[in-house]
Amino acid sequence: MRKIPVLLSLVLLSAIVAAAAPTLTSPGRTAGQWSDNSSITMNVSYPDASQYSYEVDSKPDTVPDTVPETSVSVIYVGSKADGTYWFHARALSPSGWSDAAHFELKVDSSGPTMPFPATATALADGAVSVSWTPSSDAFSGVAYYNVYRSNVAQINDNGVVRDFTIRDSVAVKVADKFTGTEYKDSNFSVGKGRTFFYKIQPVDNASNPGAITPMIVARSASLCGLALSMSAQLKDKNLHVSVSSDGAFRGGKLLVTEPSGGPAATILDGVSGASAEAWYGLSGKINGDYNLFFSSYNDSYVPCSVQKVFTFDDNNPKVKINSPANDKDINGVLAFSISSSDEGQNASGLDKVSLYAEGASGEKLAGNADMNGQAYSVDWNTLDYDNGRYKVTARAFDKAGNKAEDSKYYVVRNTFLDKARFEKAISDANSSRSAAIAFINGLEKKNINLPSLLDAVFAADFNVSHAKSVSGNEFTLGSASSEAEAAAKAYSAIQSRVAVSTYNSSAYEYKPADLNALIKAAGLEGALADSANSYMAKITSTRKLEVLEVKFDGNSFYRANMAITLTNVDKNSLTAMVVEPIPKKFAASASDINSHAQFTILRGDPLIAFSAIDLNAGESYTLTYSLSSRLTRVQADALVSSKVVGFYVSPPVVLPGGSDVSSLKESLFSRASSVISGIAGIEWTTKNLIIAGIAIVLVLGLLFIVLVAAVAAIYFFYIKKKL
Repeated sequence: MRKIPVLLSLVLLSAIVAAAAPTLTSPGRTAGQWSDNSSITMNVSYPDASQYSYEVDSKPDTVPDTVPETSVSVIYVGSKADGTYWFHARALSPSGWSDAAHFELKVDSSGPTMPFPATATALADGAVSVSWTPSSDAFSGVAYYNVYRSNVAQINDNGVVRDFTIRDSVAVKVADKFTGTEYKDSNFSVGKGRTFFYKIQPVDNASNPGAITPMIVARSASLCGLALSMSAQLKDKNLHVSVSSDGAFRGGKLLVTEPSGGPAATILDGVSGASAEAWYGLSGKINGDYNLFFSSYNDSYVPCSVQKVFTFDDNNPKVKINSPANDKDINGVLAFSISSSDEGQNASGLDKVSLYAEGASGEKLAGNADMNGQAYSVDWNTLDYDNGRYKVTARAFDKAGNKAEDSKYYVVRNTFLDKARFEKAISDANSSRSAAIAFINGLEKKNINLPSLLDAVFAADFNVSHAKSVSGNEFTLGSASSEAEAAAKAYSAIQSRVAVSTYNSSAYEYKPADLNALIKAAGLEGALADSANSYMAKITSTRKLEVLEVKFDGNSFYRANMAITLTNVDKNSLTAMVVEPIPKKFAASASDINSHAQFTILRGDPLIAFSAIDLNAGESYTLTYSLSSRLTRVQADALVSSKVVGFYVSPPVVLPGGSDVSSLKESLFSRASSVISGIAGIEWTTKNLIIAGIAIVLVLGLLFIVLVAAVAAIYFFYIKKKL
């Protein structure tokens, strides 16, 4: 193998040195790990470097250009928003530009979201289970949770009463760097059966603390089996505390912790029995929450305890209604401004400020006030109250139960309520009127005409019109509403006056094979008969007798209706007219016929023609005509028993709309007799009865001749021979 010359080796070595990349570091950071510091400084180290080129982006392998940017090896990048970045750098030395070095920067300067909702639940073994909803962190992610517990809920901090914080001395970190979302707390310093207060704080992987939960509360289960209770009352600035139990306790001890948070004072020690009491002087004591804790044992020496918080505050709050003024009537939604405070040394603080309105029907809560700037504000919606005079009271309560109040009198006059009532009454009246008119129209389509119903509509119309005319005056708006409401009831009462039901019905039937003969029996000939035959294949017709029983204002009558139903079975829209031959068995003449639909009298047999109607493909339409006169029940029964539909000579004849039917002038039955013989199996109709009558006359005549012959024979053979 040939040896490489020494000079060439030196050249290669210098090239390798020149190609090396700089060393990158960042104070307080590790490459690729999250940091809560958004301000970034980079150190670039390279032997004999005189210039540097760098770039910051989101790509891991960017190579900076060879344009020098700085001669300083400490480069301040600046502040970056949360996210992932890459710092790239090259160094210029006598040997040339180096390779690029890359440093991953991860910035997360914001903490996780609050782990809420959170709950604390007492367990059967006396422990407390604290659980919470997982927090979220958009960048570095949630690392763990710290759980804090306090034996007291509130702290008196130089006269300001507030909830405990995780920095207070009463707060104990019971779970440190806990990675789950449910923690079992059994590390109690004072046994079971007392109340504990918890807060949870999340921390992310960049060591950012997150939002702390509100205080959550749990009273641990007592395992002693005794039902202990405690009461506390203030009597002449002395606190009287009594403890009772449903069984005997042993070694009872009562501790009091003052609001200042100092050492607990023992006011009762070593007592046994089913009850105990003690006094604790509050004269000269500061206002605030006094925590009372009684501990003892049962017969099995299992710890038994009961706890209570007594708020001492000997100062009443202050309250005053600032606005609105009460020198004029009010209406609508009114905004009240209320000043209120709870002053004095170590005052317990305001609990709530409420507004009450007292009228003829008693006092009612108008609303609870919220702090708005320097005063409390609450809206009183007077629309929820009747017009009248009200005593309005602002009432303030502090956390010790003390209260104060301030009252003013206001007169509520809301024309809006009357207007709303009137508008509703008019709307109801219009709806009721529409329903009544639709009901009357439905009766008229059944040829049930009751003029008194329309009279009732007109009378209610007058009341509505009068109500509208006086509604513009606020003093008569109430009476206008009453009048419109009465009209609505009158419209609605119309429908209750009438009840219609089907008393009896029967349908006309015929054989389709006889249609041609039946059309001729109806008096149609030639082209008119051909047109009917053709058209009745496209539009079918049926006829049905409907005898209706009508009960009106307590009385009953009957209406005989004949309903003709047309159905377009063709695929096209068609226009049709109906020729109806009516037998005298149903109506003596056309003047006895009444119909909601328009018709023309062709002759008084009667034969009538209804005006043309349009029918879409598949559509049906019903025409109804009836006897003009009302029927009694006896007449209705007679009509039904006569089987009148059997006397119709044909089904309703359907012709194209606009057909000329003026030729139908001859007597119906003068033509009918010539075609009856061509009808097979026709039921007994009028023409059948005529033929049957002639046959009966012939038979009777023949019987008469036989009878005469018999009499003559008797006379000849018996009487004449005897003579």
